[in-house]
Amino acid sequence: MVYDVGSLVVGALATLANGQAVDYFIDGFNKKKKICILSKEYEVIQDYIMNTLKRGVTLYSAKGGYDKTEHTELVTIMASNEYKKLLYYLQESDIEAFVTVSTVNEVIGTWNNKKNHV
Repeated sequence: MVYDVGSLVVGALATLANGQAVDYFIDGFNKKKKICILSKEYEVIQDYIMNTLKRGVTLYSAKGGYDKTEHTELVTIMASNEYKKLLYYLQESDIEAFVTVSTVNEVIGTWNNKKNHV
């Protein structure tokens, strides 16, 4: 052993931190947002997502656990800049919506094929 224990620990921690930083930087390019929206005006939101942002939407039937009310949930995957546009639209349009967002690390399939609407 050429180095003392302190140098060995600092070197190991620095190597670990460097690896984590590189992984975060590389993965950061592929991260998307999964957005789930509950709103009575889901058709208006769906139209905006599909025709303005050119993204797909999946609709799910949902039932409120508290009051048993039937709802329609919109789920979509977007890049961060598109997500910001959607939030701005919701705020400017005064649409009442319950929105949850999660980070998606990888999307496989035809996500990048934006639809060309006539």
